[in-house]
Amino acid sequence: MILYTLIFSGGKMDTHGVPERFNSYFILASEQQGFGVAIVTPLSSGPMPSSPHFVVPQGPNARGGQDLALNNAIMALRGLPGNKGLKENSEKQVVR
Repeated sequence: MILYTLIFSGGKMDTHGVPERFNSYFILASEQQGFGVAIVTPLSSGPMPSSPHFVVPQGPNARGGQDLALNNAIMALRGLPGNKGLKENSEKQVVR
């Protein structure tokens, strides 16, 4: 299982030291019954992909699993108009 926090920020700082534009997400990626699954949960009011679920097959003849599902989720979030051009910070934790 992978726990991933992704933050996009930019613009002037407000009176509390928080950037004007601040979009934060939590992504949980895991392997479930032959598939890699990543689920995006917003932690702010930023833009979201059309579906918060990213599923890819895994197995001997399929390249995928939780890493590819996580990567697909990250790429989708990077591509959203409200996140483009913002500074990106992330933290990844692998749980066994």
